[in-house]
Amino acid sequence: MIRLAKIILTTACIAGVLLGAALTAYINIRENKNVFGEWLAPIRINIEINYNYSGEVSIYSPVSFRNDNPMFTRSETIVPANFNYDDKNIQLFAELNPGTFHTNLYLRFPWNTRSEIIDAIDNVSIFIGNKLCYYSNADIRNFTMTYENDNCLLLIPDLYYSRSLFVKNWVNYYGDFNFAVRAIMNFILYPFKFAVSYLFLIALALLYRDKISAVYGSISKSPGLWTGIALMLIIALGFILRINGYVRHSGWSDEIYSAVKAGNPNFPFIATFMDPGNPPLYFILLRYWFKIFGWTEEAGTMLSVILGTLAIPALYLFVKEYYGEKTALLASLFMALSGFAIDYSHEMRAYILKVFMAPLVSLFFFRYLKNQSIKNLFLYILVSVIIANSHYYAVLFIMANFIFYCFYEVFNNSFKFKKMLIFLTGNIITALTFMPYFLYQMLVMKFDFERVNVLKFEHILIMLVIIVLAVSLLIYHKKNKIKILPGEQLLFILYSLSIPVLIFSLAFFITIAKPMMNLKYLWPVSFPYFISVGAFLVSQCKRNKKIQYVAVFLVWAISLALYIGKARIDQSNYQIARAYIAADAAAHPDKKSCMLDNAPANAAYYGFEDLPLYSPYADYDVLYVYNDIFSMSEEDQLLTIKDNNLNIKEMLVIYLDDETAIYKKYLR
Repeated sequence: MIRLAKIILTTACIAGVLLGAALTAYINIRENKNVFGEWLAPIRINIEINYNYSGEVSIYSPVSFRNDNPMFTRSETIVPANFNYDDKNIQLFAELNPGTFHTNLYLRFPWNTRSEIIDAIDNVSIFIGNKLCYYSNADIRNFTMTYENDNCLLLIPDLYYSRSLFVKNWVNYYGDFNFAVRAIMNFILYPFKFAVSYLFLIALALLYRDKISAVYGSISKSPGLWTGIALMLIIALGFILRINGYVRHSGWSDEIYSAVKAGNPNFPFIATFMDPGNPPLYFILLRYWFKIFGWTEEAGTMLSVILGTLAIPALYLFVKEYYGEKTALLASLFMALSGFAIDYSHEMRAYILKVFMAPLVSLFFFRYLKNQSIKNLFLYILVSVIIANSHYYAVLFIMANFIFYCFYEVFNNSFKFKKMLIFLTGNIITALTFMPYFLYQMLVMKFDFERVNVLKFEHILIMLVIIVLAVSLLIYHKKNKIKILPGEQLLFILYSLSIPVLIFSLAFFITIAKPMMNLKYLWPVSFPYFISVGAFLVSQCKRNKKIQYVAVFLVWAISLALYIGKARIDQSNYQIARAYIAADAAAHPDKKSCMLDNAPANAAYYGFEDLPLYSPYADYDVLYVYNDIFSMSEEDQLLTIKDNNLNIKEMLVIYLDDETAIYKKYLR
C-alpha cells in the first residue's frame, strides 16, 4: 500500500511539473509576452502594383494567439514626390505586429475587380527575419483564392521562417528547437514564473531525499568521473546555446568584410593583412576554414560557434589549476551561459578568438610564474602570439601580463633583473610577430590605429572599485598572520581582478596621446576574468557554513545576469536585399537589369549572379540601387543616386526595415 501511494504521489508530482510548465508557457503565449526570449521573426511586406489599383489591396492576417478577431493591416503607400501616376507602378509597404504569431497571410481586395487587380500586381516580396519569400505575377495567379464578404482572399503559400514538427502555418515562428532552448533556459533561470512546477519539484525531491542522498554519496566517492561528466554536459549546453540561431541574422558589414575580402579563399593571401585594425591571424584561420568547409556564411559562423564552445573548457583549465575542480566547473558554467560569449559566437569576427585564447594565455603565464623555465616561456610566447595577432587590443593584454609579472616578483622579494630581461625578451618576440601587420598598415594602408574615444564616468568608477578591492585584499593578507587565502588562490583572485584594470588603464593612458578607448574591443579579453571572480565568490560562500546557502542565490543571480547580458552585435539586411534583386531580375527575364554598385565578390559569396554595372549610355531596362557593405545606409544610397544624376522622384522604394531600402528604377 505504501509503495502504491509513493507511485501515485510520484506520478502526481511529475504531472504537476509538466502541466505547470505547459500552463505557464501557454498563458504567456496567449498574452503575447515574450518571456522565452527572441522567438518571433519580424514580417515586412512590399507589393509592387499599378498605382490605379493600389488603394484596394491590403494584407489580411488571422491572428489566433492574440484575440478572436482577425487583424487587418492597411499597406502604406510609398509614392515618390511629383510622381506621374499614369500607368506607373508604385510600392506598398506593411510591417506586421512583431510580437504576435501570424498563422496565414492573405492578399485582400474586392471580389468584383479581382482579375484587374491581379493583373496590376507585378510582384510581392515578404521579408521574414533574414528570409525572403518572393512571388512574381505568374506565382500570384496560382495562389488559392477564397470568397469572403465580397472580398477576394489570396492565400500566400509556403510562407514561414522555420517549419515545425508540431504546429503548422506559423509564419514568423523561429522553430521548435529555438523554442525548446529558450523555454528550458527560462524554466531554469526564472523559477518564480514557474512557481507551481517548482513546488511539485520540491515535493518530488522530498519524496526521494534518501535516494538523492545515496546518489550524492556515490558521486563523492568518484569525483573525477563525475567532474568529467559534468564538464561534458556544460560544454554541450554551451554548444546548444551557441548553435541555436547562429545564422538567424544576416551578417553585418564587418562580418561580410571578413568573409568576402580579408578571409576570402579566392583572393591573394595578402588580403588577410588588409583589414584596418585587425591583425591577420583570424582571417588566415577563416580562409583555410572556408577552403575545407566551403565559402558560405553558415561555415564561417560555425567557426565562431566552435571557438565559443572551446572557450568553456579553456576557462575551466585555467581556474582548475589554481582554484580546484568545483570552482572551475562553476566558471565554465558561467562561460556557457554568458550572453556576451554567445553573441560573440554568432559573429564572424576575431572577438570570440580572444575570448577563447585569453584563459589559455593566463594558464601558461601562471605556469611560467611557478616555474620560469625555457619550456614554459616558449609555451607562453606561442599562445601570446596567437592572441596578439588576433586583434591589436590584445597587445594590451600581453603588456598587462608583463606589468603583473613585475609586481609579482617584487611582492615576493624574488625580483631579479636577469629574469625580468628574459621574460621581457619573450614579450618582445611576441611583439615582433605583430610588426609585419603593423608596418603594412602604417606604411602601405596608411591606417593610424586611431579609434573614437568612448570613456564614461561609470567605467572609471568600476575600475576604481576593483583596484580598491584588490589592494585591500593584498594588504589584509600581508599584515594578518592568519591568511584568508592560500598563496596560489590569492594570486589567482588578484590576477583576475587586476588584468581588466591594467588593460583598461593602459588603453586610458594611450588614449591621452591617441584616442583608442573603445570598450567593444577591451571587453572580450577582460570578461573571462570577471566570470572567474564570480566563481571564486560563490566558492568562498560555499566554504563558510554561515553563508553557504547564499552560494545558491549567487549562482542563480550570476547565471541570470550573464545569460541576459548581451554584446552589441550589429545586423544587416545585405543578404536578403541581394536575394530580392536576384529574384526580381530573374522574374523579369525580358528586361535587362543592372546595378550602380554590383559588388561581385559579395554576390558570389551569397550565390547570386553578378548584375552588370549601370551606364547611362548602355541599353538597360531596370536599375537596382543597393550599395556595397560599408555604404548600405539609405543616406549613402541617396548620395550615390545623386552622384549618378538619377532622379530619386522616379524610383520605387523597397523597404527591408526602418533604415534599409532598395531603390528600383524602370529606365524605359
